[in-house]
Amino acid sequence: MARRPVRVTVAATAAELIAKRARKAAPNETGGLLLGWWEGTAVVVAHAVEVPDPDATSSRWTRHENTAQSALDAQQLGQVVHRL
Repeated sequence: MARRPVRVTVAATAAELIAKRARKAAPNETGGLLLGWWEGTAVVVAHAVEVPDPDATSSRWTRHENTAQSALDAQQLGQVVHRL
């Protein structure tokens, strides 16, 4: 069974945050969480949350569960409206 491609739409604010954090972390890796929802067969990414890894290198970043949860909790996103 062939898989169908998934369309992903990223909000401009999320894309800008991802680019800004990547530039700031360079030459090291950085990463985080993408928050959004499914709309039919497409994914909508409304928010990005950086999850720091103090041990990140230029070729490795690890998401630590407790750090990720703390970063998510600190965002205080409230009610997310399902539209961009």
